[in-house]
Amino acid sequence: MKKILAVILALLLGLSLTACGKDKADETAKDFEKPENYASVILVTINPQFRLYLDAQGTVLAVEPANADAESIKDKITVQNGDIEKVVEGIVTAVNDGGFVKDNAATVNLSVVEVKDDKVDTESVLQKTQTAVSEGFKKIEVKAEVIIKVEEKDEADAPADSKPESSSSEP
Repeated sequence: MKKILAVILALLLGLSLTACGKDKADETAKDFEKPENYASVILVTINPQFRLYLDAQGTVLAVEPANADAESIKDKITVQNGDIEKVVEGIVTAVNDGGFVKDNAATVNLSVVEVKDDKVDTESVLQKTQTAVSEGFKKIEVKAEVIIKVEEKDEADAPADSKPESSSSEP
């Protein structure tokens, strides 16, 4: 009887330790290495969600999946560095092919989440990214609403009319 009880306890202990393991998103976060020389990071949220690491000129240095949905399609993104238009087009296509676009419509949120170089023109980079997202969805005939969220550093310096910008692209 003691042997049976010991075996059952050992099994329960083993199962409880397995259940406490890290999820896949934690594991992939370890695998990704940030580029050393990035100047800013843009968060692209379509669900999936990606971080784009950019240099001071707005060239994409790396694409990081920021959630499990993004991780599931990261290998389907054909271009993961270089010209922002091509990288964003690859993300849009992968998101659509991965089944994340429903009813031929998508809402995309763009925001700058980190700036390491004060010379970066974040408004220009966001505008270029917004155009790339709109054009990417237009190519695959999906209606997209693109919302730009500008994070203010200091509320005292924020303009009174600082609302998120939005644009739509229709096929």
